[in-house]
Amino acid sequence: LKRFKADTMGKPIVMGRKTYEGIGRPLPGRLNIVVTRDKAWRAEGVEVAHSLEAAIQLATVRGRCMVGVDEVCVIGGGEIYAQALLLADRLHVT
Repeated sequence: LKRFKADTMGKPIVMGRKTYEGIGRPLPGRLNIVVTRDKAWRAEGVEVAHSLEAAIQLATVRGRCMVGVDEVCVIGGGEIYAQALLLADRLHVT
């Protein structure tokens, strides 16, 4: 978990709703973006996107406002990983 924290701290993180619910709260020090198909789903402290593409766009736009941010971290789950693998320039396996 130390490496995961170091790799993601201060960066936008994108995750599926089930992954978020498994964690149970937004991860501090990061822009948390949750991808869900449920248009009514909301959670305090996170941004919501309804597709991976929308999440990446949101992370990119919001990430420009974060000092030193040059990447978006996709942290799960399986469906999100499968979609993101086609877009990835680099993988950090923790």
